[in-house]
Amino acid sequence: MEKIPSPSSTESAPKEATATVLENMSEEDVQGIIAIDREIFPTMPVEEEEIRETLLSKGVQVVLKTRNGNLAGYIISLPHDEALEMLADIDTELVEVENGLYIESIGILPECRSTKNLSELWGAFSTRAREKGFKTITAHVRVSEGLSSVFQKRMGAVKHRTIENWADFDEPFDYLEFRLDSKGE
Repeated sequence: MEKIPSPSSTESAPKEATATVLENMSEEDVQGIIAIDREIFPTMPVEEEEIRETLLSKGVQVVLKTRNGNLAGYIISLPHDEALEMLADIDTELVEVENGLYIESIGILPECRSTKNLSELWGAFSTRAREKGFKTITAHVRVSEGLSSVFQKRMGAVKHRTIENWADFDEPFDYLEFRLDSKGE
């Protein structure tokens, strides 16, 4: 996900949206997540098969929808132990996290980016994660667009390290951890 900018006086305010936890993913939701991923990460999209596998995992899947019902953003995740297997070659320092949940991908369309919408999405995601018994959320998060900083300052994430060329994307990502029993709400 890109930096959450404040609209300038010449821009219209971001569209407000509401987060929804998805227990049963429709094909429309899957295609919407794939489309947003392709738009936001054109040089580093997640493979469709990987998105589908993540959506079928025992993780937490949350989407952000505008008032007219259009998909505006998402957080998709899987249990940390499944991510550990998948990412072993990419992040050799990744270790097991008991009752952990790993964010596979997060994105909000540019016209819907705001602190309010990010907070809405994060609130629904972290609440459902807590309800499902997860104690910790982990993620590799882009540094260049400011999201890592937002998560650290506003959501209580702790940065463990920066990986300068995460997954050969030619940009740094921070490895973050959110504790759900403290400020990481």
